[in-house]
Amino acid sequence: MPICTAGFTDSHWLREAFGTVAYGFFPYRAMAPMEAAQLIHSADERVPVDDLELGLDWLRFAAGAVCG
Repeated sequence: MPICTAGFTDSHWLREAFGTVAYGFFPYRAMAPMEAAQLIHSADERVPVDDLELGLDWLRFAAGAVCG
């Protein structure tokens, strides 16, 4: 089941500097949701390689769908 975790991103600097839209979205499947939630912005924050590949594939798909 999809979940959404609250958080804060430094993308406000990007939005202010370039007047663009930035969303803090990154899908994951390999790491358990509760484990991932505890690691966000912690000293041991990490992303499994499988989830990095999943996220990059999704971002490439989204860019292709939006930009043609």
